[in-house]
Amino acid sequence: MTGTIVAADLFCGAGGSSTGLALAAESAGRGLDLTAVNHWDRAIETHSANHPGARHLCHGLDGVDPRKVIGRKLDLLIASPECTHHSNARGGKPMQDQSRSTAWHVIRWADALRPRFVLVENVQEFTTWGPLSEKGKPLVKRKGETFQAWVQALRSLGYVVDWRVLNAADYGAATSRQRLFVLARRGRGRLPWPEPTHAREPVRDLFGLRSRWRAAREVIDWTLPCPAIADRKRPLSARTIQKIELGGMKSSQPFLVPYNRTSTVCSIDEPLRTLTTRDRFGVAFPDSGRSVGFRMLQPHEMAAAMGFPHGYRFSGSKKEVVRQIGNAVEVNMARSLCEAIIQAF
Repeated sequence: MTGTIVAADLFCGAGGSSTGLALAAESAGRGLDLTAVNHWDRAIETHSANHPGARHLCHGLDGVDPRKVIGRKLDLLIASPECTHHSNARGGKPMQDQSRSTAWHVIRWADALRPRFVLVENVQEFTTWGPLSEKGKPLVKRKGETFQAWVQALRSLGYVVDWRVLNAADYGAATSRQRLFVLARRGRGRLPWPEPTHAREPVRDLFGLRSRWRAAREVIDWTLPCPAIADRKRPLSARTIQKIELGGMKSSQPFLVPYNRTSTVCSIDEPLRTLTTRDRFGVAFPDSGRSVGFRMLQPHEMAAAMGFPHGYRFSGSKKEVVRQIGNAVEVNMARSLCEAIIQAF
C-alpha cells in the first residue's frame, strides 16, 4: 500500500516516537503528514529541528480542538501522557489528579478524529491508575479502577484494546528500558504487536534468529577523556567511591556506575539500565596506577542508547537535554511498533 500516513504525536517531547514513526514510514515507502504537540517550548524546538516537515503546536492540550488542528481523520494517534504522577519512583509523595488526567486527552482526540490506530506509551504503573484519597495517596482497594474506565472509554468508541510491557532491548536498543504500551484498533482485526528482534542470549525460533541484546559499550564514546578520581575538582560522594572500588575489585575492564543510593555497578556488556531525566550514570575505568578514572555519561551517549540517530540535534542546556532524553520513547521500539501498525493498515 502506498500513500501518505496522517498521524499525530501528543506529548511528543524530543521526538522519540516521531522518529520511530518516520523511519517506519520511510521503510514502507510511505509519506508522513505529522502533527506534533507539546507544552514545553524546548521540546518543540528540538522536535522542529529534526522534523522540519511536521506541523508543530507548542500548547497544552486543554485548549486545543483536534478538529481544527488536524482537519481530517487520522491513520495513527500516538501519545505519551505525563507519567510522573503514575510512577512508583515518586517514593510515596502526594499525587495530583490533574497531572494524572492527561491520558483523557487521548480519548477526546480519538473521539474527535477516529484514528485507525491508537498507540499510548507510559510507565508500567499506568495500569494501577485509580482514585486518590484526600491526602493525594492512591486508594489501594480501588487500584486500577480509573485505568479500566479509560480503556472502556476507548472500547466504547469502537476500538479493540490491549496492552503489554515491552523491553526496548528486545527491539535493538542499547538500553533495557521497560515501558507499557497500549495499542488500540478501530473496528475488527488483529492487534499488530511486533515480534522481538533481540534476546538476552541469541536464540532461533519461529520468527528467525534473534540477535543478542546490544551492549552499553556500543554507545559509549571511548574518545572522551576520563580524569582520575583523585584529580576531580568536585569530589565524589563516599558512597559512589565505594561502589567504584567494589566494581574495580570485580572487573579489570570499564564498568557503569549508577549515580544513586541503591543500585550497584553494571557491566558495559549488558544494555544500559533505564535512563531518567537526570544525570544518573557514570563510567569508571580501572587503572593499575594511583586512581581509577571516572566520568558521567554525556548527552550524546544517552541519546545513542535511546536510539536517536547520530547527529540528532537537541535544544537547551545540558540539564534540559538530559530531561528530554530521559522522557523520550526509545526509537527502535517505536519504529518496531509503527512498522507493525503500518503493515496492518
